[in-house]
Amino acid sequence: MKQFVTALDKKLAAFKYLQDFFSKLSEAKVKAIVFIGPQIKKILECKEFPKKLTRKEKAVWNSFVLVVRGFLGNHKAENDVELFKTLVKNYGTMGCRMSLKVNILDAHLDKFKENMGILRGARQALPPGYNGRVCHYQGQYNKNMMGNYIWGVLCEMCQIMSKGVVAVLGPSASPASNSIISNICGEKEVPYVKVAPEDILKVQFPRFTTLDLRPTNTDISLAVAGLLTFLNSTTSCLICAEANCLLNLEVLLRQFLISKETLSVRMLDDSQDPTPLLKEIRDDKTATIIVDANATMSHSILERASELGMLSVYYTYIFTSLVRVFDLLLFPAELMVCSSAVAKMPFMEFSLLRLDDVADQRVNIIGFSVFNRTHPFFQDFLLSLNRSWQENCDHAPFAGTPLSSALLFDAVHTVVAAVQELNRSQNVGATQLSCKSSKIWEHGTSLMNYLRMVELEGLTGHIEFNSRGQRSNYALRIMQNSRDGLRQHVSNRSAGYEDCLTCRDSGALPQAVSDFAI
Repeated sequence: MKQFVTALDKKLAAFKYLQDFFSKLSEAKVKAIVFIGPQIKKILECKEFPKKLTRKEKAVWNSFVLVVRGFLGNHKAENDVELFKTLVKNYGTMGCRMSLKVNILDAHLDKFKENMGILRGARQALPPGYNGRVCHYQGQYNKNMMGNYIWGVLCEMCQIMSKGVVAVLGPSASPASNSIISNICGEKEVPYVKVAPEDILKVQFPRFTTLDLRPTNTDISLAVAGLLTFLNSTTSCLICAEANCLLNLEVLLRQFLISKETLSVRMLDDSQDPTPLLKEIRDDKTATIIVDANATMSHSILERASELGMLSVYYTYIFTSLVRVFDLLLFPAELMVCSSAVAKMPFMEFSLLRLDDVADQRVNIIGFSVFNRTHPFFQDFLLSLNRSWQENCDHAPFAGTPLSSALLFDAVHTVVAAVQELNRSQNVGATQLSCKSSKIWEHGTSLMNYLRMVELEGLTGHIEFNSRGQRSNYALRIMQNSRDGLRQHVSNRSAGYEDCLTCRDSGALPQAVSDFAI
């Protein structure tokens, strides 16, 4: 009922009818959808309310009524499963917020008793532990279908565990599923190697079974701070495409609290038009512009900047997004195929951004990369990636970013190296595990210890982990546009942070030497 009323247009007749129907309820309670059982029963028996609904709303309402009477009542209908599936489908069509709870109920229909009237709440029919997940993920990230996705992750993880696994790798794109996968792997003591972006909400005590291959937001923040120091930038501006940019770059922002340098922060509004912000920056005579945005918005910002005459030698643009702007620019131009398919992707994590269509070599555009182009498998990796893309791009959008693909490649080799070492002392075999039991994988803790001792060279550079399971001692390469395309400079990272950047080439960014602690 709450999901349905929340999705109603508050200006149309149906919602206004509810306000009049429940005249004793305050307007605030009606808007907050604060209904109890007797009130819901009363509206179910009302014959006038359905007449106020639109065609789409009426389909949802009818499916809700059928579920209440044919599933949640004292007697189940013979087609009770079909009724519930139809309800979920109609709710999704209307754009209702599908909470995790609804999807858990959908997947556990067999847990409900024949006479639902004896249950005080639907949660009594659920397995232990699911209520906490409902509370934690309710309404996060995607307003409508986050619950569908999260529940899909839960089901898929349990299916994976039942087949027997040595480690779980990925996912490549969604930070939202990280904590679910981490918790399940932690309970079963199965190693989990993350390649997705960091969670916005940090876990205070991360699972021992989790390793993170992707550079952290702290690393990027320290790198940007180092560049600002090298450039002697006393005044700079940060353009944020999304609010979570403030959390992602928290370390960078904190440095300005104790610094005489100034950093202004400007957030794109709902129109996502960067023109007003760029005009403000131009009027303020701010020369150093830090951009935290996806590939599409990054390109849009450069286009608008070009129109405003802000792509000149006076300006420096620093892109914080490791993957979205610069990594694919390392790829040869002849590998840039299927661009029409990519252009249709609304939320690209990578970029086919060609700087020469919006800027020349005079403007200073800087970004970061972790690709190791000297790796013996790097060219084969490019060719394989390109071949796969050519075969599939006409039928489906590209499944992941080049960086994520490289991280998955490195994750596989990392796990293989650790298993080979562990096999010298004991026979390692995958065990089928069930989410419904407390059984754990007997080799999990040993394998995690070996994983934390792995040192190898991958497509994304040196691979090594610290005691917290985070990547350390790898090269964060600085990319700068030039007459011949992007130039690469290296900034080595190890345990400690000293003088950020030391110039080795007059007039250019430094060759080497900052150490960033992780």
